[in-house]
Amino acid sequence: MRTAHFTPLLLLLAACFPTYIPSPPAGAGNDTSEPSDTSDTSDTSTPDDTDETGETADTAPVDDTADTADTADTADTADTADTAACSTRVRKVTPANGATDVWFEDDIVFLLSAADATATISSTLPGTTTVDGKTITFSPDPSMAGSATYTVALDGCFGSESTTFTTSVYGDAVLDPSGLVDRSWDAQVISGTWTSPAGVSTLLSSYITADMLLGVTDEGSGTLDLRFGATDSTGSTQDLSINTVDAAGGDWSANPRFTSTPADAAITINGYETTMYTVEVTGVFSASGDSIGALKLSGLVDTAPLVPLIDPAGAEDTLCDLMASLGETCTACPDGTPNCMSVIIEDIPAPELTGVTTEEVTGGSGVACSTASAAMPLGFVGLLLAGKRQSKRRK
Repeated sequence: MRTAHFTPLLLLLAACFPTYIPSPPAGAGNDTSEPSDTSDTSDTSTPDDTDETGETADTAPVDDTADTADTADTADTADTADTAACSTRVRKVTPANGATDVWFEDDIVFLLSAADATATISSTLPGTTTVDGKTITFSPDPSMAGSATYTVALDGCFGSESTTFTTSVYGDAVLDPSGLVDRSWDAQVISGTWTSPAGVSTLLSSYITADMLLGVTDEGSGTLDLRFGATDSTGSTQDLSINTVDAAGGDWSANPRFTSTPADAAITINGYETTMYTVEVTGVFSASGDSIGALKLSGLVDTAPLVPLIDPAGAEDTLCDLMASLGETCTACPDGTPNCMSVIIEDIPAPELTGVTTEEVTGGSGVACSTASAAMPLGFVGLLLAGKRQSKRRK
């Protein structure tokens, strides 16, 4: 019986450890069939087969699994290190992706969460890149074309961030410069941005009831002659009761951009005559000439002669004192007197008034003029002063 129980154990050992078959213990019995079976089992699991697959101690799958795990751990560690090394992100891009009506001279600006020394601009646009800490600015040079789509990307440790945008109709040269002559544009001053005097811009614009009329009287080699008038109450034609001012020889060398010749204009408001110095108008024509973009009007008004409008007994600086109470300051006039008020209005919409030619008016009944100069056709100066009186009464 003992031999019968021991024989299966021998078979199991032979199968698991074919190179080692222990001898049965003494007294295991005289049955010779058991050793014969054991030998057969040993032949089934031949040492030669084991050699072909490799020694058990050098089992490859176990080692490969460990190596794979180590490799994965290494990759994870590298990824974690890369992420930790670059936490920079793009916070804002101007113009935004998908933006339209972008001004052709605008810069493309990327604002980062932190400075990135590896950041670079990539674009088909030529230009220059300026880095100021977390702000990266790309300035196209030359300027962008009108009605065109561009893509600008910023590549850095964070990856790549891009913006695709389309420019406005402004940027291309006027196709037929001579075709601008005898055409007129409606400068909607009330809709412009009053950058000076900014503190009372809302009040000032509320008193304006007419637009400025801008006409081209001649166009030459690098020069443009302009005439300023006023529209009627409908804004569809010229008000022939308002005197006009001619500004010949304006700068037209940077077509489509123009700058009128600065001129001094004598103006009379309610019987009080003063001067608006260095009146200047700048803007950019669309390629077809059917509108003017970025229209800007600027000048200096001598307030001293107009003080009686709000205080008949006031000193010359009365209007400037009122300006100061509204957060604005007066500046020196070109003639040295200290009481000039700066007037700057930007981004004035100016669509073309089709079929209208700005006629010269010298004897209108609107704003009177002196014998030395034509009258300035902009009633907004008087309206501004009316606004000052209104503001003073409300205090």
